[in-house]
Amino acid sequence: ALAAGTMSEHNLDVDLPASGADGAYYLIMMVDNANAVTESDEANNTQTVALDVSIYVPPISTEQLAAGESFSFTEADGDEILIQMGRIGEALLTFNGPTANGSNISGIEITGSSRSGSLIVTVTNAAGDGLAQIGNVTVSGSDFGTFQAAGDVTGLSVEGVIKKVQIDGELGGFAAEGVVSTFIVGGLSGEVQAGAFKVMTINGDINNTIIDTMTINKMEVTGSITNSQINAIGDKGQLGRLWVGGDANGLEITTVSIKTITVDGNLSGRIEAGGDKGQISSVTAGGNLTADLIAFKAIKKVLAGGNISADEITVAGTGKGALGLVQAGGDVNVANLDIDGVIKKIITGSEENSGNLYGSIHADGIIKSVKVYGDIYGDIAAGGKLNLVEATGDLGAAANIVSEGSDINKVLIHGRVFGQISANSGAGQVKRMLWDKITNIFFDPDTVLADEPIDHLTVADISKIKWIWI
Repeated sequence: ALAAGTMSEHNLDVDLPASGADGAYYLIMMVDNANAVTESDEANNTQTVALDVSIYVPPISTEQLAAGESFSFTEADGDEILIQMGRIGEALLTFNGPTANGSNISGIEITGSSRSGSLIVTVTNAAGDGLAQIGNVTVSGSDFGTFQAAGDVTGLSVEGVIKKVQIDGELGGFAAEGVVSTFIVGGLSGEVQAGAFKVMTINGDINNTIIDTMTINKMEVTGSITNSQINAIGDKGQLGRLWVGGDANGLEITTVSIKTITVDGNLSGRIEAGGDKGQISSVTAGGNLTADLIAFKAIKKVLAGGNISADEITVAGTGKGALGLVQAGGDVNVANLDIDGVIKKIITGSEENSGNLYGSIHADGIIKSVKVYGDIYGDIAAGGKLNLVEATGDLGAAANIVSEGSDINKVLIHGRVFGQISANSGAGQVKRMLWDKITNIFFDPDTVLADEPIDHLTVADISKIKWIWI
């Protein structure tokens, strides 16, 4: 409380909303709002100040560039910038300050150009970060040849076709018609649309990006991809070659044909080749592969330096689908590996590094070879003939090796057999199995076959099994 006749001064910072309408506003100040101090006049504790508020509009300046002209200025961080307009068209440059010097480019509008037109932004003296800061760039009413900028660009939009885009910094969005021959940026985000891309080079990362096109012939990313989509849509949609130097996390690809995906790090997300001709030729991850893979016609090759772990790897080819090779340097654990056709080869681990098999593997047709450098804990089932299943370790208690409608050629379990082996519900035959003379696996001095292995085999005639001694 203040004594009679005294005063106290205070400074008060007031934050006003960033948005709102112009007009009169009132600042109301109150002291002793709870009337905790007894006063002779309790009605004079409030003071109101009227404020006339208007939204601040920062000053801007513009420069017009005719065909063949250039303009230079020093931007806010001290970089000296040169803008050169090509021989065709004109450009309106907008700056976010009262003069170009000391400001950044907030927008560039290009008109009256053609496929021979160009606009080039260079940094002639890097006194700042060495990158020009450029807002939205638009090309209106025509095609365009080359847009080249040593800087970051908020967005680039072309009403027609553009042949070449080269941006040293980040690009926040892109839209054009037709085929883009060369697309080079230092980083990518936002929405990207074009009829097709011949070559895409991202010298950095792709983050939170959606790419919609029909065809990408070649795409190289020196950094990583995070939470992004590549949609090469249409009956002839295609992703030719994709290489990622880092990780690809949360990558979703939807198209018809995929030739090669190579990720030097880890790969997660979903990759789908749909349509009657949907095919994935090759997917390789240097680290772990945890992406779902879906194709209609075929998946030819899936490789991982680490583990392969996914919810699904499926081919729905109406009986004619195929899975060529799945090979992991570690474990394979796919909840639903289901091929409407043939599985050629699955390999887990190596002689130098063990890899176990989990999950469920199923082919409506035949399975040619499953080689496990470790233990089998999952199910392996073939609608047709099962040619070879081999494990250097055990067949786990919950594991099943099944030929649903035919024989099993070889089951070579180098460890112990706890799971079940069945050929055509007991009407088929297992032709060859291992018989370890040292550990007496599958051996009893009296009956030759002990009760235990009989419990794990459902075949037509055990006596017809050809035992391979090891």
